[in-house]
Amino acid sequence: RARVRPHAWEHSARLRATRPRYFLGEALLILLAGFVLRMWNLGGASLWTDEVLTAIRAQTPLDNSLHSIFSSGNQTPFYFMSLRLLPVDSDMLLRLPSALWGIAGIALIMIAAVRLFNSYDLALASGLLLSVNPYHVLLSRTARPYALIFVLALVMSVSFLLILRGNHSRALWIAFAASSMLAYITHYTLFALPATQVILLAIFARNDRALLTRWA
Repeated sequence: RARVRPHAWEHSARLRATRPRYFLGEALLILLAGFVLRMWNLGGASLWTDEVLTAIRAQTPLDNSLHSIFSSGNQTPFYFMSLRLLPVDSDMLLRLPSALWGIAGIALIMIAAVRLFNSYDLALASGLLLSVNPYHVLLSRTARPYALIFVLALVMSVSFLLILRGNHSRALWIAFAASSMLAYITHYTLFALPATQVILLAIFARNDRALLTRWA
């Protein structure tokens, strides 16, 4: 019958754990393991159907690329447009941005564990599990937006939770707004996140008109 107390939750966000000496070394090893798994023989396999579409959208004239994206009905342009700014004339280079986003996701989930739960051990555990997760490894080695989607969803969610806990810094709001904007023009499925945010706002901040207005 216990009720959630928002002020206690906010207080936990202000606590800071002491970083153990072994943390940075082990975090670097986890990132190295993730790097090797995602970069090894990255261009070895042939492109599959959706990757061929990515290559077309990254290399054809802009109007043809946009027509291909919007005619599919379930795509948004940010990921494909970003590839047009990069060298993608080989299978390895086409997949490289996803591999790098996958590695960034490992680093960010460790940062998220520290910021949200003040636990460096949890950060190492979550980073290790993600670095060797077969599904995440596979999608980080694919020329599709999935690894980027993971990063944007993570930044968007962590910044929102920190704001909900009472951290209303300008930098955090900018991070939340920018990641939300990029998320919505990366994939339609990311519109599910505002729905979860509405639920949390209804639970923890239904009387905070200033927060609700700024969020909206």
